[in-house]
Amino acid sequence: MNVKYYACFLVQKDHTNIARELGSIVEIDGDVGSLMDHDDVAQLLAENLDVNPASLSVYHWSRVH
Repeated sequence: MNVKYYACFLVQKDHTNIARELGSIVEIDGDVGSLMDHDDVAQLLAENLDVNPASLSVYHWSRVH
């Protein structure tokens, strides 16, 4: 069963002060999301968005009820 989580994160593609703030619903198989820390979530999002994980910073991660 997929579980939905809401993620808020920043993407900064280069070394400027310009960043994009995004929010998204993320579906993960099972309750794995509750075991993930912000670094794990950043890695997952970076892979899906095809960006460097170092350029992505997650500041909110919560389950959608």
